[in-house]
Amino acid sequence: MGVMDRINKEKLNDVINTIPEGIGLFICYQQGEALFFKITENLRRFIDFYLLADTEDDRLLSLRHRYDWLEFTSSKDLFTCLIEEKFFFKQHQPVFNKRLREWENYAYLSLQWMEVPYIASSGDTLKNQIYIGPFRDSFFIQDVIDTFADVYQLPSCADEVFPCEKMNNQQCAGFCMFGDHSDLRTILIHYVMTPNISVLKDLKKKIAQTENELNFNTSEILQAQHKLISSYYRQLLFLYCTRHINETIEMNGMKVNISQGLIKTIENTNGESLAYFREDLPRNNELLAVNKDELDERWIIFRTLEKDKPNYIKELYQNQFHQIGRIIIEDADRINMEEI
Repeated sequence: MGVMDRINKEKLNDVINTIPEGIGLFICYQQGEALFFKITENLRRFIDFYLLADTEDDRLLSLRHRYDWLEFTSSKDLFTCLIEEKFFFKQHQPVFNKRLREWENYAYLSLQWMEVPYIASSGDTLKNQIYIGPFRDSFFIQDVIDTFADVYQLPSCADEVFPCEKMNNQQCAGFCMFGDHSDLRTILIHYVMTPNISVLKDLKKKIAQTENELNFNTSEILQAQHKLISSYYRQLLFLYCTRHINETIEMNGMKVNISQGLIKTIENTNGESLAYFREDLPRNNELLAVNKDELDERWIIFRTLEKDKPNYIKELYQNQFHQIGRIIIEDADRINMEEI
């Protein structure tokens, strides 16, 4: 690990604005024992969040009470920080990394495929539904649901009482009233489960039209929808690829083997090595879903390869788009036949 800057707890509030805002990592210590290790894209903001900002989280309050000092260092990229984390965790077991378990609040987008298909938010992947995610922000998921419901009048039923108030308020097309739900499943496949550029193009046209008509309030709403769906499709592209990344990354003298989107082995210039055994056997309804506690590592690896080997990621996505899409469509066709 590179040179670390050290700040005692009683001085942190006075010097917080001198901490850089870029990529890096920080470690909280109590009498030499590592309590918490964190990788971040913004050192100042996250140190402030964990150690200074107002909070009612008992776990953060406990960390603030116990730690004596923190050390931090800047880095040029998250992948280097990830490798530092792996070697650090080989020697230390920071207790607050286990207690905070930030990923517990991540959420999935779930698609109820049987009966009346609809989209909803879920904290797990235990039911017989199709899952996409996880996503770090559960509010983001609800915004995605609301946006697709608004753009395509898709059902986002809070329960299984049909019809509901949304149809009565003309916020839903009332698909629950149709005996054949094949059209609805087709819409979900091509717009919610697939990054579909036509959705964004249509919204761009509507934005231009409303601006020409000087309807700026509607234009702002459409721009927000465009931004939201763009972000959702970006994460969907990642989910199509991550489980199928098998590649070697060489950086700063280190050789890192990636298997199924996660680090398998690391060899550094000092002759040290790490190895991980992970078996990933997703069900068909989890082809676009990964474990919550793996998400951050998968994103760092994906973004690193997207930057350094863009053609590899592009080809991988194209291949998985067809393979995963075929499985999803076959599953939908099977359900459609069962309804006939």
